[in-house]
Amino acid sequence: MNDVIVKTITRIIIPFAQVYGIFIILHGHISPGGGFSGGAL
Repeated sequence: MNDVIVKTITRIIIPFAQVYGIFIILHGHISPGGGFSGGAL
């Protein structure tokens, strides 16, 4: 596997995963178990 491809894909995916995790944490006070899900992500 080529390292350039892996680095490029992770540069694209990680910011979206972080924003999604923050959204789950902030939304967790409304839904049950949301804080744990956001922390795990």
